[in-house]
Amino acid sequence: ALTRRGVDDIALLDLEDQAGGNSRGHRLASSPCPLGAHYLPVPSPDAREVLELLHELGLATQRLGRTEWDERHLCH
Repeated sequence: ALTRRGVDDIALLDLEDQAGGNSRGHRLASSPCPLGAHYLPVPSPDAREVLELLHELGLATQRLGRTEWDERHLCH
């Protein structure tokens, strides 16, 4: 989305040794586990930038004026 708007000088900074923020994984007693939430609530229509990103990622499509979600990536 940034490059389409002409922004091409981008730096992503992370305070940890590994990128990923709270979505990184961890090992506890040799069992893998997440460090944080790995989900995103379905955004409201007001969250235009989030909706745009989810459409770009192929997680949402527009059909007959409504947003349809890729069911493989929804938590029920």
